[in-house]
Amino acid sequence: MSDGDILELDSLGPIAEGVNLECKLALGRDGQGELPRDFWPTYSAFANTGGGVVLLGVREHEGRFSVAGIPEPERLRRELRLGLEDPLRVSVNLLSEDDLQLVRIDGKTLLRVRIPEAPESLKPVFINGSALNNTYVRNGSSDVRLSPDEVRAWLALSEAQQ
Repeated sequence: MSDGDILELDSLGPIAEGVNLECKLALGRDGQGELPRDFWPTYSAFANTGGGVVLLGVREHEGRFSVAGIPEPERLRRELRLGLEDPLRVSVNLLSEDDLQLVRIDGKTLLRVRIPEAPESLKPVFINGSALNNTYVRNGSSDVRLSPDEVRAWLALSEAQQ
């Protein structure tokens, strides 16, 4: 990806996490960029509940957001792509290259991940190889894990509608 492919913005502006926006620091142990573990529940929740955007490289402190940036954004993109292709990580890859966009704000680079809602035929989208134990939905600004009984009910309803 060249610098010409990076979206330039003047500032982060007033943002708030909600039903379709999640911000994550994503710096990792070495501070160079690492996909946070809690990314995957958010991926599942957005895919199952209307879609949304995850901004990686954003720091939250007491409800306020600031740009931290990601020093090695291509490393983070590679890690994300590998996870998306691993069926033990996530049940389906819904993302295209257009859904992974580098954004530069205040001279720092973020990774914007647009997660579309999954088609009904691919739901529920789940993580870690287990639909019954690792299916999430979005409730406000939270990722909520469904109980095995809730997942069974969802699957039964889906089958009945087909």
